Amino acid sequence: MRFKIGKMEENQDVLLYFNILDYRFKVLMEDLVGQPTITESERVKTDDMLRFYFYLFKGMYESAKNNYSEALALFRVAERQLDKVYDEIEKAEFHYKIGTLYYFNKVTLLSHHHLQTAKDIYKAHDGYRIQTINCNMLLALNLIDDGRLDKAERILLECVDRLIEKNDKRLIALAYYDLGFLKIQDNQHIEAIEYFNKAISTHDLKQSSPVSYLQ
Repeated sequence: MRFKIGKMEENQDVLLYFNILDYRFKVLMEDLVGQPTITESERVKTDDMLRFYFYLFKGMYESAKNNYSEALALFRVAERQLDKVYDEIEKAEFHYKIGTLYYFNKVTLLSHHHLQTAKDIYKAHDGYRIQTINCNMLLALNLIDDGRLDKAERILLECVDRLIEKNDKRLIALAYYDLGFLKIQDNQHIEAIEYFNKAISTHDLKQSSPVSYLQ
């Protein structure tokens, strides 16, 4: 088991869940032999975290299968445990994920609320510029759904400029794709095709969209 987990180092959420689960198992074993080493409050905190990540990962699994309604229901259960999560970046990542799911379910107001919350947390910490840009891209998509195309276009063009600085080709391609989608909504089909061509020439979107927004 540890060997398999070791091969998944890039997925920090899975590793964190495994470590919490492993820790809880050790506590259980200590209880059985009559040698507890943690307080009751620490035990409760660990169990709360396990519940949070259990429903979070179930929701992520359903979203990966494009079962967005089921994923959203599971995320809502996880949200009830969010006050037990003490790491601000963990909270930001949750708000980002559920905000994305609300977008796919076309619940614009709640999507905007969660994405803005995630963005505010990321901006308050160093080293999360890409995550902030990701939030802006999805906020722009919500604006497109709301018919506010000019503001959405300004945000997406700013995202492209910042992503070019970061040389993040995957997200640059997604931003171009979103601009193409925007132009379709504005009945500017020639410009839409130009943006779609830019997206395709920048990065292979076949394996990246739309699931990439949840990563």
